[in-house]
Amino acid sequence: MHLHRKILFLASFCLIFLKSNSQTRIQELSAVQYNQKVIISYLISAGNSCAGYQILRSNDSLNFDVIYDYAGICGESTKSQNITFTDESPQKNSKNYYKVLIQPSDYSDVISVFYSDLAEKGYLLMQNPITDNLSLLSI
Repeated sequence: MHLHRKILFLASFCLIFLKSNSQTRIQELSAVQYNQKVIISYLISAGNSCAGYQILRSNDSLNFDVIYDYAGICGESTKSQNITFTDESPQKNSKNYYKVLIQPSDYSDVISVFYSDLAEKGYLLMQNPITDNLSLLSI
């Protein structure tokens, strides 16, 4: 009986989780490093117009700061809208986490991109202290 309840609970949890993510209008969120910037792209699916959106960044995937706040009308009723934003000052040589919020509470999933800046020294040494693997990037 306990096993049956646990399976039922897990199934219910998975359905709630999938349902909450499938209702977001923010689709195809991606981020990529390009030169000294990070390009963030996403799609707002067709539907009611929205009253602004925010792009948020974090360095720990838990505590996010708003890096862009668009207060205008967004989204279209009959077609999806592509949005591209350039993060001009990502955290150097670390993982940057991003998510998008359509006001008041439509959050995208969290994505990440490792931003490497080799300009200062010409190389990047990762994982200090070294345990099993050493990664060395250079120009």
